[in-house]
Amino acid sequence: AAIRGRRSTVGIGLKIGDDFSTARINSDKGALEEFYGERGHPTANWYGQALEDLFRVEDPEFVYHESEPKLTVIYRVVEGEPKRLRDVRISGNTTTRDRVIRRRIQLLPGDVLDVTELDRSRQLLDATRYFPDPHTLSGAQFRLSPVEGSEGEVDLDGQMEEHTSELQPHLNLVC
Repeated sequence: AAIRGRRSTVGIGLKIGDDFSTARINSDKGALEEFYGERGHPTANWYGQALEDLFRVEDPEFVYHESEPKLTVIYRVVEGEPKRLRDVRISGNTTTRDRVIRRRIQLLPGDVLDVTELDRSRQLLDATRYFPDPHTLSGAQFRLSPVEGSEGEVDLDGQMEEHTSELQPHLNLVC
């Protein structure tokens, strides 16, 4: 069954009879992370460094068949506990109103944490060009924080560092 209109199967690219490809295996691991990320299972790579019991794809197991030129690839996943969003906290904005920022965040408190929607929210905020860091050129920063006493809930902390650009008047005289 599809969840919220999403696909119900993982798009594994490596098929029976295909030649071995490290790039395809890495792509399959990414597809697994995306599939589970849409269903509330963030990885440490996706904003979840401070969380425990996260989803992860372990290195695949390779089983060689001596009787014939075959290799079986086994993907093992650790699902962890799915996360639900409890609160969205915004900080660092001094000029831009909270409602302008929240309007671009695609997740609401109570939603299952969909990492692809969180990525989309960051892209929408970056597109405003209100929050670029002049040193790293990165925009809005999100971090997931655990909720004490509730293993399945997280808070979304959005750090907005507003960029102020000062226009310098410039006068060219042509004689």
